[in-house]
Amino acid sequence: MNMFKAATVTERAVQWEDDIWVMGSNINEAKDLINNQFKQYMERFDSDQMVVCISDPTGDNFRFGVDPEYKAGRKGTRKPLIYPALREWLVDTWGAVSRPGLEGDDLLGLYATTPTIENPVIISDDKDMMTIPCTLYRLDKLISVDKQAATLYWLTQALTGDPTDGYKGCPGCGPVGAAKVLGNSPTFGKVVKAFEAKGLTYDDALKNARCARILHHGDWNAKTQQVNLWTPTKEDMLTDDEDTSTEASDSPE
Repeated sequence: MNMFKAATVTERAVQWEDDIWVMGSNINEAKDLINNQFKQYMERFDSDQMVVCISDPTGDNFRFGVDPEYKAGRKGTRKPLIYPALREWLVDTWGAVSRPGLEGDDLLGLYATTPTIENPVIISDDKDMMTIPCTLYRLDKLISVDKQAATLYWLTQALTGDPTDGYKGCPGCGPVGAAKVLGNSPTFGKVVKAFEAKGLTYDDALKNARCARILHHGDWNAKTQQVNLWTPTKEDMLTDDEDTSTEASDSPE
């Protein structure tokens, strides 16, 4: 039960008069939902340690500097009534952590890939967690995501885009097209070729890859409180794979 969901499901519209409705929410009900869920997780994994990760309270996000359109469709969207108060309670009661310019998902990625943390488990239903090499508890299933599977999911996201988050991906490229592009050895170089085949550029491909990438260990400088934006290596730029195609379209045309 994440904070947004708990705050949302406890909202109720109440009719005071024939033409007057008000919205109300019971924060104690939301707290109980979260407490019960967290306790179940700790029992499930026989652990007394859990790090609750939440997004920068200012709403800032380093991806805004990568792509000004990132999450632009969410501007002006109303948050649940008790969202700010519930967030404050999570910090005070559960020690919830945040970092400047980061989403809660990025903190999960950083913790899960930190070598000094033993046997970490990410607990999240968010599909973006599939881009992290980790042990993931998602939709009541325990999943082991290895490095290649995480890279494949990440670069697939870079190609297909994410309408919810507002980055567009490669025109005409859906999951089928992405699978053809990436084959059995996914690399960023193949993503670049797919974008260029559509008349776009390396920079377009890099922008989408950076928006899709949940941070890994090494992507965050704790001293400066700044993100080290992912930059491809020579190995990342490899494109030779006889079983793949640079055609990125899912359409029969």
